[in-house]
Amino acid sequence: MIKNLSKEKRDQLILVVITTVALVVGIYLGLVKMQRRSLEKIARETAEQQTKVGNADRLVKTRAEVEKTLETNLEKLKTIEQDMA
Repeated sequence: MIKNLSKEKRDQLILVVITTVALVVGIYLGLVKMQRRSLEKIARETAEQQTKVGNADRLVKTRAEVEKTLETNLEKLKTIEQDMA
C-alpha cells in the first residue's frame, strides 16, 4: 500500500502517523500524571485521617484512666481539706 504512494504522500502519511502517536502518548502520560497526583493526595489525606482516628481512639481509651485518677485526687483533696479544718 505504501509502495504505491508517491514519496511526498508517503512522507506526509508517516508524519501524520508519528504526530498522532506522539499526541496519544502525550495525552496518556498527562492523564496518568494527573491520576497519580490525585492518588497521592488521597493517600496523604487518608494517612492524616488515620492519624486523627488513632489519636481519638487513644484519647477514648485513656479517658477512663484519667477520670479514675481525677476521682482519686479529688478524694485526697477532700481528705486534706477535712484534716485542715
